[in-house]
Amino acid sequence: RPEGVGQARVVKAREPPRNVAKYTLEVGMPTLLYGIIMDAWVNNQPDGYLLKYEPADLAGNPQIQDVYASITGGTSGTDAVAKGTFSRAVKEAQTTGQLVAEKVVELSEDLWADALARMQDVYWQWINLPAPKLHGTRQSTFATLWAAGRVCEHA
Repeated sequence: RPEGVGQARVVKAREPPRNVAKYTLEVGMPTLLYGIIMDAWVNNQPDGYLLKYEPADLAGNPQIQDVYASITGGTSGTDAVAKGTFSRAVKEAQTTGQLVAEKVVELSEDLWADALARMQDVYWQWINLPAPKLHGTRQSTFATLWAAGRVCEHA
C-alpha cells in the first residue's frame, strides 16, 4: 500500500459557507442524494460497496472476502465489472462504437427506474434511523428530519 493512503486532507477551493443550515439543506443533502443515485447507476448490487475497498483492507474476514470474490469474479476491484445500468450502457457503447437511439430511450427509462428505487430505499432507511437520546429525550436525526420533510417543523 502506498505511503500515506488512508490519510486524507481535503482543501476546498471555496470559503466556508456563511449560512451552514442553508448550505446543508440546499447543497449538501441534495449533493449527497445525487451521489447515492449515481452509485446505483454505476454499481447497483447489494454488496457493491465492497468495491470501494482495497482487497488488502478486507483480508481479515473470510466471509467478506468470499462476497468480494463473487462480485469481482475473483479479479481485483479495479478489474471488476460494475453492474449498474449506466456502466453497462457505457460498456456497450465502447464495444459497439455507438449508442442506438432506441437504446437511449430505454437507458433513460432504466436510469429513472434505478434512481426512484434507490431514492425509495434511502427514504425508508433515513426515516427509520434510530432516534438517539439527548438530555433524556429521543431526538430525530437530521437525515430523518430532512428525508421526512420535517426540518422546518423541528426548528
